[in-house]
Amino acid sequence: MANSGRIELWDKNSNYIWGALKGNKIHLYDKDSNYIWGTLNGNKIQRYDKNSNYIWGTLNGTKIQLYDKDSNYIWGNLRLDE
Repeated sequence: MANSGRIELWDKNSNYIWGALKGNKIHLYDKDSNYIWGTLNGNKIQRYDKNSNYIWGTLNGTKIQLYDKDSNYIWGNLRLDE
């Protein structure tokens, strides 16, 4: 399992979300530079936005799939550090 890399995500409105995976910690920023934090446990992702709304999903290989509290789909990739 990867332990560090850059994360690039998009939501249903094509908004870009970026950040990093460091160990099992996920650090992301949305289009308004709001901080979103979370953890990776195995291939399960658990995150929270600035309002403490729960966001969940999976990491399969380098593909990330997430869902927010309204079941909106967020997808993207993990680009592994060398």
